Amino acid sequence: MKNFRFPALLALLLFISFNGCQKDKQENDAAYYTSQDLTSTEDLLDEAQLDVDDALENRGDPNGSVCPTSTWAHPIGVFPNTLTIDFGQDGCIGRYGRIRKGKIVVDVNKAWIEIGSQRLLHFEDFSINGVAFEGTATGSFTGLNSALQPVLN
Repeated sequence: MKNFRFPALLALLLFISFNGCQKDKQENDAAYYTSQDLTSTEDLLDEAQLDVDDALENRGDPNGSVCPTSTWAHPIGVFPNTLTIDFGQDGCIGRYGRIRKGKIVVDVNKAWIEIGSQRLLHFEDFSINGVAFEGTATGSFTGLNSALQPVLN
């Protein structure tokens, strides 16, 4: 009888420790994928910001193409103003071969190079490669730092 208890107890301890290790591994994997997803999402948001920069700098015709179409609510130079960047329902191929669909609407209060200028981005059914964007994103120009570099928030 004593010989039976020891192997059974040993088997039970091994089973518990094996399951404990599996749980830790699963939790670590979940944390890894969550941080990886967050990084990917930030990369896509950066791409959307670059699309906005292109449209603002090229005054409504980024890359000299038909898609996306960019439209100002008022003449360029009138503030406040709204820029609508429309990638259409079928989408456009953008940076890195990724497909953008929907609209980005950008409200601007003054020229971007003026201290205190702000941008407010709204996403309307916007996605990059099927990853949907919701909500808003903001940016502001607060001036130059001591090295005479622009400070953007």
